[in-house]
Amino acid sequence: MRLRILSTAALCVALLAFATTHASAQGYTGRIEVTVADTTGAVLPGTTIELTGPQNRTSVTDGRGQAVFLNLAPGTYTVIARLAGFQTYRNTEVPVAVGGTVPLKVSLNVESVAQDVFVTAESPVVDPKKTATATNVTLTELQEVPTSRDPWVVLQTVPGVIVDRVNVGGAESGQQSNYQAKGAASTEISWSIDGVPI
Repeated sequence: MRLRILSTAALCVALLAFATTHASAQGYTGRIEVTVADTTGAVLPGTTIELTGPQNRTSVTDGRGQAVFLNLAPGTYTVIARLAGFQTYRNTEVPVAVGGTVPLKVSLNVESVAQDVFVTAESPVVDPKKTATATNVTLTELQEVPTSRDPWVVLQTVPGVIVDRVNVGGAESGQQSNYQAKGAASTEISWSIDGVPI
């Protein structure tokens, strides 16, 4: 009997260690990878990159013309690139999502007259390094889509997520739903608010 209790306790400790390791491997932040080149495609090391938004950071591109900003809180950032002899680059719409990587290619023009280049279009977010499936729900979606304003109702709107109850007219508000995502184990799925894991 004692051996059975000890083996059960050892199994519980092993499962807890696995779940903790797996949970810590999940990211609740994003990253921006900046590559700076001139109009001919030659990389530009030594370019100063300023990042402003939910977090402010500054970096200088390395010998490959790259600067990487890790562990960024989700949100919209402004990226400014400066190098003597080149026009200043500014992009005010760089969205960072939880667990996402934004590869940002910056092209600097040779400076003929003092002039700043302002990029107002949204950066396309194609993340070739992302291995997990995630959905980010924006504040606009939360405000414009009529729901019960319940986190589990929002989970229900994500493709591939199944919840154990349907909140019709607020009848189930305040009741924590069990949820399943694409058949994954409960230790492999998580949700967060503003990058904070729940």
